[in-house]
Amino acid sequence: MTRFHLFLFYACLTATLFGCQEEKEPPVTDLVDLFACETQGERVSPITHIPFGNIQFSPNVAEGNRMLAFAYACHCETDTSTPQTIRLMPITRPVSESATSSLPATRWQTAITPTKESAAPGYYSVTLDNGVCMDFSLTKHCGMHSFSFPKGQSYGMLLDIAPASSEEKIINTSLWKASNRTLQGYRKMRTPAGIKEIYFCLEFSQNVEIWTGERLQQKLSNGQEISGTNTLAWLDFGNTTNVILVKTGLSLQTEAEAFTFLQTELPHWSFDKVKREASQTWRKLLSRMRIKSEDTPALQEFYTALYHAYPIPLLYFDIRESYKNTDGELEDIYQYLQKQAKPEAERVFSALGLRPDPNNHTRYLLSCPQFSRIVLRLEQDRRFVIKTDKEHEQSTHMESVLLNGKPLQRAWLTKEEVVRGGTLEFSFTDE
Repeated sequence: MTRFHLFLFYACLTATLFGCQEEKEPPVTDLVDLFACETQGERVSPITHIPFGNIQFSPNVAEGNRMLAFAYACHCETDTSTPQTIRLMPITRPVSESATSSLPATRWQTAITPTKESAAPGYYSVTLDNGVCMDFSLTKHCGMHSFSFPKGQSYGMLLDIAPASSEEKIINTSLWKASNRTLQGYRKMRTPAGIKEIYFCLEFSQNVEIWTGERLQQKLSNGQEISGTNTLAWLDFGNTTNVILVKTGLSLQTEAEAFTFLQTELPHWSFDKVKREASQTWRKLLSRMRIKSEDTPALQEFYTALYHAYPIPLLYFDIRESYKNTDGELEDIYQYLQKQAKPEAERVFSALGLRPDPNNHTRYLLSCPQFSRIVLRLEQDRRFVIKTDKEHEQSTHMESVLLNGKPLQRAWLTKEEVVRGGTLEFSFTDE
């Protein structure tokens, strides 16, 4: 399935299945649990992203809750299973004590206490055991960190642009100190899937000294570039202030594009503004589907699945948005879900009682909705309401179905019937 088809489907999913939020309703973002996958004491790092964005963020934690770094991922258009990543780690030791020529290096790792983490759609926060408090939020192509270091400590960070997999081999890397507060660069590598590149631009809220090269011995001057196979850079912020903001733009195309993303999407330094807008984006999207149920765990499971059903790799057009959705036709989601292994999206459709027909992308196969009342808000203030007299996760015997008060003598519904709005009423029996 082409990128155009994927974008078309998700744009239409947003426009036709979900609608605007009612006033005075509690925010459905409160029902999203980004730690919900944690079972039997195993830790699963929350993933932070924006709907239809092309960047995601997650803490990179090893066994024993050892924090390795905060990882940015930029997804490849043709290979979404292997995103290109760079990593950033706040350090409270001087560069001389943290110098290393290889990773991992236990001397700059720190522990993380799960109870000191919090996450919500578009936001992640943690206090590391080394005392550094970190907040993160993002736009479609960029991320913003706010680091608060313990006063009296060294204020530094380690930038790691090494590949995430041992199967990926470095061809070349580049680091260029564009100004007192800007660092740009790229990584080019050979992978089993071919040559991969990632370009990045980091801007800092204050002046920074950058050390790189073998064992971090070479200091970069403004305008200076270093290239080769080195993948580490030490960022030294001195002792001016212990609160440091970092803006990061990523691109799979050029350094200039990564820089343009930052200038366009993050021209300011207000972390609260980024966080607020990310939260509003998710709240507007998720609250377009309203569900009546007293089963709070089931609601949490549903909205968490809906959050994860909106994937990352959908923005491959540039900042000018030269590639746009035109007609909003639905594509055959079932094939996409099978190919991309999206159980969360399957979970969402299953709860609606409208399963995409694998043989006809214009139809939905009817099954038992999970909730007694589901309201899908459509374009132009239309609504499609799904009701059932029997909540159940498994399909039971469908006794009757009414579409707009009239018997529906078939076990499927067309996309056009949903888009027009109306009411679908199910009646089930255990017999």
